[in-house]
Amino acid sequence: MPFHVHPNYFLYLFLLFLVLVLPFSSACRPSTDPEFKFILVSQEVAVEQGRFTFAILDRSDHPVDDARVSIEFLPPNDGPIHPAIDAVYRRIALDGPPVPDSEWFDPQVDVRGIYAVDNVPFDVPGEWQLRVSVQGRSQDSPVEVRAAVQVLPESRTPRIGEKVTAIHHRTASDVEDLSEISTSPTPYPEMYRTSISEALAEGKPFLVVFATPAFCQSRICGPVVETVARLLSIYAEAMEFIHIEPFDLDAIREGGELKPSREALAWGLPSEPWIFLIDASGLLQAKFEGIVTLAELEEAVKKTLGQG
Repeated sequence: MPFHVHPNYFLYLFLLFLVLVLPFSSACRPSTDPEFKFILVSQEVAVEQGRFTFAILDRSDHPVDDARVSIEFLPPNDGPIHPAIDAVYRRIALDGPPVPDSEWFDPQVDVRGIYAVDNVPFDVPGEWQLRVSVQGRSQDSPVEVRAAVQVLPESRTPRIGEKVTAIHHRTASDVEDLSEISTSPTPYPEMYRTSISEALAEGKPFLVVFATPAFCQSRICGPVVETVARLLSIYAEAMEFIHIEPFDLDAIREGGELKPSREALAWGLPSEPWIFLIDASGLLQAKFEGIVTLAELEEAVKKTLGQG
């Protein structure tokens, strides 16, 4: 049965169900028409979080990938201001659109990378204020953009160092064709041979990627699976690789309803895509929300396998 989801709906899935944090003009350069907009990518922001990601858009709402960006983090209740931290632009290097079907690909919202700050100082819950300094290639001086982010007291997704919840989901042995459990136009069979519960029972390290290659108007979803797949040939013998759709495909096919899958709900995912790395003891060693570079991911894989 064909999908009947209104195509405009997917525009709002751009950048992982991003929440637009309305910026305002800075003291550095007063303006009623801000030059830049701050887009929060990390949909789960919690105390002790290690990785904080965001995007910068220009006046035309196009992603900016060549700016110098730093952030001052202001804690709730007039706590001490932390020193500004420089953000790093992490670019993905993949060829071609995420899927060959142009129905789902809109080059106007193409995304080729994301800004990230590692080791953010979120040590207390509450509403943190952000002073974001952005200096584009054509600017002589930085522009300040203000934003706010609500920091949770603890993560709702599986927490680092804790044992993950076992889930038995359909694998290749449960279906006649992989299209029943994957929206990838060219699925990797190795990523559908084992369930999370089976991997936990076997005591083998594994990687789980929740992503939906088909329902993307940008490079934000499909490339995550592609990035994971690049490590298959290197680490397939040492660990399992598991791909799970974050949306209920049966609900989409039966009535066009886009709702989270049972597996996504079980792990408390507020968005997609997500990647989790679990060691042989079933303990979560690393997790990534949104775009992740090959170098970042391989470093986490090596750590999970005790190689780094």
